[in-house]
Amino acid sequence: MRVRFGISTHLYHGQPLGPEHLRELAEFGFRHVELFATLGHFDYHNPAAIDQLAGWLRESQIELHSVHAPIVEHLRHGEWGPPLSTAAADSPGSSREISRIRRSSSPAVTPRSASGRP
Repeated sequence: MRVRFGISTHLYHGQPLGPEHLRELAEFGFRHVELFATLGHFDYHNPAAIDQLAGWLRESQIELHSVHAPIVEHLRHGEWGPPLSTAAADSPGSSREISRIRRSSSPAVTPRSASGRP
């Protein structure tokens, strides 16, 4: 089994993710990336943002290897929002977080569709 080294966009979590970030990672030799799914960094609710990410990945020749599930509601102005947990004591809270995780890792943002490769 061949080891694939990659890097997370968490490196840029304090900024909205943009094509310049992926270009920079490619310039450093990375070919695989993990998307850090936090609103404020990347809007995984927005289909247009997902399409845009797919284009940036193709342009930079980087493959989306994984999506890090959201750990906080948002990141705004350098401040972390409330934490998210699937281990919430109340079932509505837990269900809400599981739903959020599903949205962030929907087929539209999986490595296959975003990289354009089967």
